[in-house]
Amino acid sequence: MRLISILTTVFLAACGGGGSSAPEETPTPTPAPTTQNCNVFVTKGPYPQIWPTLEWNTASLESQGMCPDEVQSVIDYAFLEGNDTGAIIVIRNGYIVIEEYDSGKTENDLATSWSVGKSFASALMGVALEEGLVSSLDETTGQFFPEWAGTERENITIRNLMTLRTGLEADCLGPPNDFDNGGNSIYFSLDQVACALNRELQGPIGEKLYSYSNSDVMLAGEIMEITSGMKLDEYLDQKLGSIMNADYQWWEDAFGNSLGYCCIDATPRDFGRFGLLFARNGEWDGQQLIPQSWIELSTSLALNGEYGYYWWPINGHDGFVAIGLHGQTIAVIPEDNLVIMRFGNYSRLGDGSTVRVGTNGHSTSQPLSYDITSFINRVTALIR
Repeated sequence: MRLISILTTVFLAACGGGGSSAPEETPTPTPAPTTQNCNVFVTKGPYPQIWPTLEWNTASLESQGMCPDEVQSVIDYAFLEGNDTGAIIVIRNGYIVIEEYDSGKTENDLATSWSVGKSFASALMGVALEEGLVSSLDETTGQFFPEWAGTERENITIRNLMTLRTGLEADCLGPPNDFDNGGNSIYFSLDQVACALNRELQGPIGEKLYSYSNSDVMLAGEIMEITSGMKLDEYLDQKLGSIMNADYQWWEDAFGNSLGYCCIDATPRDFGRFGLLFARNGEWDGQQLIPQSWIELSTSLALNGEYGYYWWPINGHDGFVAIGLHGQTIAVIPEDNLVIMRFGNYSRLGDGSTVRVGTNGHSTSQPLSYDITSFINRVTALIR
């Protein structure tokens, strides 16, 4: 049986009589559907906002303005046979209102981010700018990469990397291998920074030649490691994870380069803390961990229907979503104080370390019938 943590409460009213004679029994009335089109009473806002400490608080859907009538259809959709879903969590107003795991999984089992990790890299870039480690998004990158000195590539800016307008080839290719049935993506390179740097210009710097690039993000992550003097997982833990009581394990390659474009392992609940941080404009329990100006800038393209600064738009919603391979999802809709997550069943391959070398890697499966927008729409339809 999958673990279900969906709390629903039906509020019942009762009246009684008084006097010298015995009171007549008054039947307890059955609550009628409210004008909010729900079979239980749904609490209207404003809602108090809370923060998780070491543990999360759970609440019923109806106590947070959501109708539980169709919640089973949300669960059934996510866990449809062939989708290989490992976990779903919905957070509203700081409370977990839906949480379910696949058979054999619990809240303590790790999920993996795949490219959801790009949004973490984006958040850290905002922190690095606020701290002055990076002076400006318009700073050129040639000073960080001697390999580009004396070439036109030294004029590529950090903003170009963050908005995928470098003019470089979209992605580098690692050596052919047997691990992914003959594929040769950057993920399989021993030195992934070198792979990302070894790309030639395909067009003018600043023009958008493609909408997605692992290699561009890899280099943005490398700049943060150079300027902070820390590994990405150390920087993440110092600036966000330790404050939010979250444990994030960021993978690296055989040369010790953090895979800034992917591959953070954490429990789904800890991924939820990151989503909640963005739902609250970078604030965590009174501390502004990410500048609000960066939250606004880094999500602005997504809010206008374009991928940029490593966040995707949500069709039909005023929000943004981090997306990873095989349907990893952290969707944030700030106006509803809502975080919606889905992760696939994950196995860590190899010797158990977080070094991407040899057969060490990530195993998730492509879901057969899962669409991110459809899942988000099913959850938001519960709001009254």
